[in-house]
Amino acid sequence: MLPEVSPKSYRSLTEVSPKPHQSLPKVSPKPHQSLPKVSFAFEGAIGNSYGPEKVGLTARDQGPLLLELEDCLSYGVSKSNKFGRISYSISLALRDKEEFVSAQKLVEKESADHVGNPGENIMKCLYRKGSTPTLYVNIDDETEIYPPKGDEPVDHKKYQDKRFRLEAIIKIESNYVSSDVTSIQVKLHEANILEEKPKAPRKRLLRRRD
Repeated sequence: MLPEVSPKSYRSLTEVSPKPHQSLPKVSPKPHQSLPKVSFAFEGAIGNSYGPEKVGLTARDQGPLLLELEDCLSYGVSKSNKFGRISYSISLALRDKEEFVSAQKLVEKESADHVGNPGENIMKCLYRKGSTPTLYVNIDDETEIYPPKGDEPVDHKKYQDKRFRLEAIIKIESNYVSSDVTSIQVKLHEANILEEKPKAPRKRLLRRRD
């Protein structure tokens, strides 16, 4: 039987079927020190012929492990072409989101212990330097992004390299374990764009010659 671990960060940890984005409940984060002991569990490891394994994470009721993040700044959708594979991700600036960051670190600690790497920073997508921690989460075909006006999701590439404010639901999917790296896989499940930020005009550096 799969062991359950103690932290619970937000009420949305146990949400398995979020309502349409127009009516998502507001979540009140709690300090992780006071969280009940039945938040999420680890699934059995799934390996492949190349060696790496994935250890899934689920909510207590075996649904997806979802966290809601209220109003935050993003520096846009980014495109990557690594090893010939095109992928997309989004940055989430976590200024003044201490409880959310604590929840991420708590999942990281329990996951590192579970896979046998206690104390290791395996939340590779969480950039911790500077005054503003930043979370970089993957975007895939299941991600839905809604514009400020309208009820239909739009192509995420519309927001490539654009600044905006958003609210989001983050899905913590699994622990990726290989011989040389262990990392927690996190993706953007759903987002509401609250406000698009205009691009700052570029300052001219060369003087005009008459």
